[in-house]
This record gives sequence, C-alpha cells and structure tokens, in this order.
Amino acid sequence: MDKLSEELKTKMIDNDLSLKMQKEAVKDYIESENDIFTSVVTNFNKEIKKIKKFTFDEDQVTVTFTSKVEKQVKYLDSTGEDNKELSKEADFDTEEETITLQNVDGKWKVVYADLQYRDYSGGYTQTIAF
Repeated sequence: MDKLSEELKTKMIDNDLSLKMQKEAVKDYIESENDIFTSVVTNFNKEIKKIKKFTFDEDQVTVTFTSKVEKQVKYLDSTGEDNKELSKEADFDTEEETITLQNVDGKWKVVYADLQYRDYSGGYTQTIAF
C-alpha cells in the first residue's frame, strides 16, 4: 500500500484527507473483488470512450465521460477435486462518470471522482471523494 500512496501523491491535490480517502477506496475495491481463498483480479483496465462535457469553475474542471472497463479474474475451480486454476474475463461500458481536476502549478491533479468499477444493472458506482 505504500507504493499506492506514493503514486496517488503524484496524481492528486496536496491534501492528506483526500489521499487517505482515495487509498481507502482503492483498498476497499481490491478487498471486495478478491476472495482470499478463491479468486484474485489479475488485470483491470479502464479506457475513456467518449468525453461528454467539460464544466469549468475557476481553477477546476469537471469532466463527464463514458468508459469501457475490462478485467480478468483468476480463481480456483472448487467444484472439482483438483482445484485447478481458471480465469475469466469481463468487460462492460459504463454510464456517465465524472472526475474533477484542479490546476496546481500548471498540472491537473485529481480532486474528486465518481467512477464505476462493477457492471451491475442497478448502476453501482464507487464514489471517491477528495
């Protein structure tokens, strides 16, 4: 988790609470997706498909967009006696997502993001508040 903290510091505004909340959101997602006994996410990719709009407010901009999520999970087949390792892939298109950025010394840093990590018909979102 130390490596995650260092990486977040390069992408986010300088705010300890924001960094802590983002780290916890990522940690919670990883823990909820990985069943320590049977499965682990081995690949996760989110690619922006379409930028819908930009909303500027002084030195901040909120970007609204849609994206495509691809992930791969490895798991043990508990139905057989040999518990062999299997993998499955899933991909889905997100609905509307937003990310708010702030211009800090000429660089855009994350302030807030409302992103979708799971493909639930009910529209589950993981809100990351900074």
